[in-house]
Amino acid sequence: MNKFKKIATIATATTLSAGILLGMLPTETQAATNTKVVQAQNDLKKQVSSYIKVLNNLKSEIYYTDQDVYDYYKELQTDVTLFNKYGYTGKDELVKKTASFKTRIDKARKDNAAVDMKKVTAQFNTYIKKVDSKGAKTYFTTQKNKLMTIRNYQNHTYDTIESYVYAIEDQIFTENEIYIRKQLPAEYKNYETEYALVNQHFYGMTSKEQEIISYAYDVLDMDYPTHRQIEKDLDSMFDQYFKDGFDELYDIEDNESLDNAIEKRDVAKAKIALVNATNVFKKFNNTYNQFEAAADVYKTNLTVKFANKVKKAPATQQ
Repeated sequence: MNKFKKIATIATATTLSAGILLGMLPTETQAATNTKVVQAQNDLKKQVSSYIKVLNNLKSEIYYTDQDVYDYYKELQTDVTLFNKYGYTGKDELVKKTASFKTRIDKARKDNAAVDMKKVTAQFNTYIKKVDSKGAKTYFTTQKNKLMTIRNYQNHTYDTIESYVYAIEDQIFTENEIYIRKQLPAEYKNYETEYALVNQHFYGMTSKEQEIISYAYDVLDMDYPTHRQIEKDLDSMFDQYFKDGFDELYDIEDNESLDNAIEKRDVAKAKIALVNATNVFKKFNNTYNQFEAAADVYKTNLTVKFANKVKKAPATQQ
């Protein structure tokens, strides 16, 4: 009996020990599991945060591009009004193109609105609760691809509408210029004649100096002091006639009054701009003519001014 009691006692003790251990294990395991779940959720939250940031950046990019595209669209609407008013060429094509751009704008906006970030965030929260990182990543990829498709579609719209707006602006400007030129043929003729001379004379200032230096080498026994004196004389002559520089010319070239008048189809203002510019060009051309005349006289008198440097004629053989 003692042996049986001993065995029973041992068995009871073992059972009690096992019971104590088994009673503790679920609690410890649960705590460890909970810690892992919380950590996994926190890690997924950080990942989801980066996902949402990427999606929000895409949404912002789409928004700002939409604003730019819509601004161009409004410009085209204004252009349609001008085409109707002045009878520019290609009105029907412009109206058709403008409508097609509006269709593309509306489609991009509709597709973009379908990616609702409140709903997207709620869906991500579901994945976080389930600690479903794979599902979250797949969902993110799907939403990102949707937005990238919208962005690419929108970028194509932007590039197309931008180039078209510029083309229409060029057409309007050209049509207005044609109209104004027909109203002011004499003013344009004078303007272009004087402007062509300005360009010739700018080149002429350099070529005239080269012409005189080259001639000096032909008739003078050139040395450094003589060469430098000729350069100083020419510089002094240049300063005498162009002491005020070319500010008036530069101001006219920078002045957009003529372009503005053409853009507004304003004949009266275009005439004023043409006459003002022509007068400035004439003034410069007259000054250049005086400079050139003085330079020619200087060239003729080189052998007098530098008489001691005149080349001697070669001796003739007896």
